[in-house]
Amino acid sequence: RDAGERQSARSRWRARLLSLLIQSLPALFPIGFAIFLLTSVAPDAGSGQALGFVNVMALVFGGAGAAVIAYAWWDTRRYMVPRQTSVTLAFDFSPDISNLLDRSQRRIYAMRDPAFAEAFTALNRDRVWQPDPAAQRAELRVWIVCGVFLAIAALAAALLNR
Repeated sequence: RDAGERQSARSRWRARLLSLLIQSLPALFPIGFAIFLLTSVAPDAGSGQALGFVNVMALVFGGAGAAVIAYAWWDTRRYMVPRQTSVTLAFDFSPDISNLLDRSQRRIYAMRDPAFAEAFTALNRDRVWQPDPAAQRAELRVWIVCGVFLAIAALAAALLNR
């Protein structure tokens, strides 16, 4: 398929519903058990307390099955995004690649048009990431402290398990 060709709404819905069906298969077991509980216990067979417990268990298992279906619906939303075109592919960026101790987010940008890339770089020259030696030293100290802590914990475990 050409990158500029749009995916039809019908094919997007078909892909989403097929994926939803496949991802909802685990919901059959808790929902089936909830239906079994509701249909197999006769109201006159047990006390009101036992019947209430069975209804609560059926509600719990039915809710678990409904939660699996709801998650599958949420997880398949990516199929509703139209296919990318040459315009949307002209500019892309990565997820946040900053370290744990970085103060701000860092991303990698990819641009297909060199003139646009130069203009983008010129406008954002003050935002280009430069390594911070103080942050690198702080990160090194954190790793050293973690290593010392693990060494002490391993030594204590060895001494206690003699």
